[in-house]
Amino acid sequence: MNKSKGFTLIELLVVISIIALLMAILMPTLARAREQALAASCMANLKQWTVAYTMMLNDNNGYFGSLKPEYYGNNEKLRQCPAGGGYGGNGYLGPADRQHNNPNTRWSSPDIMKEPSMVPMRLGCTGGSNPLRYTQPPAYEGQPYLHEGMPGGGKGDKEMWAFTINRHLGGNQGAFCDNSIRWISIKEMWDLPWSRNWFEWDSAGGPPWPKWIQKLPDPRRK
Repeated sequence: MNKSKGFTLIELLVVISIIALLMAILMPTLARAREQALAASCMANLKQWTVAYTMMLNDNNGYFGSLKPEYYGNNEKLRQCPAGGGYGGNGYLGPADRQHNNPNTRWSSPDIMKEPSMVPMRLGCTGGSNPLRYTQPPAYEGQPYLHEGMPGGGKGDKEMWAFTINRHLGGNQGAFCDNSIRWISIKEMWDLPWSRNWFEWDSAGGPPWPKWIQKLPDPRRK
């Protein structure tokens, strides 16, 4: 009676090596496909936010006002980015408030914007809403967001950090005041006209980018 011949140790190691090689080739592709799927879902969420903002503008004769829960259905799922974390609005949209009471810095309506396609409306965010134009980039990825009143905070000058997050393929995603949705590089954050008196860092020589930002993609526009 002949005994069935099994795998030798060398044959087994060869098979394992081939499987490991295939996994090494496929995993980056699968990971990127997953990231792209999350980015697409995030864009769908942001599109719903543009609808909410449009409803608010219609109710306020074309002026920014309070984004009431009924505009977005108080939908908890809509509040959360599929890649993790939430969304935050540009705090310079609308009338002056107690925190930022200088009307010369604020966008009262899309109609007064020269380029509404460049003015952020809502983006992926970790907290805060009023980045200041002299904010220095975070020294390292994930550096905690700080604001006035928090230990280490002051004058709200770190609120830009809440938006400078590497959430989608080396950048963030956002909705703009022309209702467009697009990917935004972290470097571009400082060039977006968040408020009426904003200036572009590029025209002033640019901030000294930390090493972690240097490695990220450049802005798509020039």
